[in-house]
Amino acid sequence: MELHDDLLQHLERERPDLLPGSQFAGIDRNGLEGKYDHGTTIVAVKYADGAIIGGDTRSTMGLFISDEYKRKVHVLDRFTVAGFAGVSEMCDEYAGLLGRIFENYRKIHHRALDFAGKVNLTSALLKKNPLLLHGMMTVPILAGLDPEAGSSHIVTYDGIGGVTEKMSYAALGSGGHFAALSLRKTWRVRGGQNMERETAEKTVVEALWDSAVPQAGSSPPDIRRNILPYLISVDQEGTRQVERDAIARYVRQLELEFGDE
Repeated sequence: MELHDDLLQHLERERPDLLPGSQFAGIDRNGLEGKYDHGTTIVAVKYADGAIIGGDTRSTMGLFISDEYKRKVHVLDRFTVAGFAGVSEMCDEYAGLLGRIFENYRKIHHRALDFAGKVNLTSALLKKNPLLLHGMMTVPILAGLDPEAGSSHIVTYDGIGGVTEKMSYAALGSGGHFAALSLRKTWRVRGGQNMERETAEKTVVEALWDSAVPQAGSSPPDIRRNILPYLISVDQEGTRQVERDAIARYVRQLELEFGDE
């Protein structure tokens, strides 16, 4: 793709068909109802060296489970991770386009965009969703690190691009309320922003576990079927996907602790 100083404006002007949601434009909402996948619960926490985002893997279509292995957490660049809840196809498109926008900026300016700039560009992209009036939206959590200051950040968005920075943890999606209640119990007592990375990983897995118990939009971890959440951390060394074996170990610990509650 050709380099432009403002890639988002260029696409809007020259290739609007490449913007997320454009494939649904012009279709009446009644023709879409119950015919597109929704991805669900996303959780993020801060820890001593950075931040971590996790997401369950279930997507639903109306009253049906359409996918038990949907990935909702994506690396955008070396120091930025995003988790998306909402229309699944648009989640993937947002992740891919944001990564290209950040890379385009780095190539033109010979330096990475700072985290505040990434937050603002993500907000601008969400506001261009052509399906907002139809209630079809995607809402992300963005986690990143300022490598010069060494500070980590977590921000959440509403459906029209409004931004809220979180000082400790965040959760959204169909199980977001229950995940937030779980984090309210565990995050501070386990050390808060001073907790170790492994503790933060287990805390995120536990929040996703708790979010799946009272509602069907999120998938409970199932080692036998290899249904496990995706977790990605970001710190001074960059992004790191948590190994599946480690996630399975946390799930086994939860099974021993809580059983079939």
